[in-house]
Amino acid sequence: MRTLGRHPAGILVADGDPAFRRAIAEVLSQAGVHCATVSDGREALAAGADERWDAVALSVKLDSINGFDVFGALRSLEPSLPVVFLTESSQADIFESAAAGIGAFAALRKPVEPEVLARALLLARTFGRAMS
Repeated sequence: MRTLGRHPAGILVADGDPAFRRAIAEVLSQAGVHCATVSDGREALAAGADERWDAVALSVKLDSINGFDVFGALRSLEPSLPVVFLTESSQADIFESAAAGIGAFAALRKPVEPEVLARALLLARTFGRAMS
């Protein structure tokens, strides 16, 4: 388990697209932020159980366990964990309302530029630290 303060930040990105995961990890790394990436829901749950994260980017469509179920499990471990949901849904307004209704920090529609997601995650991290 990572101790708090060992890294400037700890952000977890759970998304099925390996190129997107690499791109966001690179942007966050350039900003001096520790970032780990996983490709499916089970890996996200394991990472959530093993480490404490400052913020999480969570795709709704994950293999093995969907993003909403992962969100619930992560929030049971860390109730104030800021989560940014990612979706490819064409019904973005409905999705954003649903994400806000369950307490997500933000909801972004893919495709999203890695720099935009990085900014949202850094804001979420700052918000989460202020709330803890």
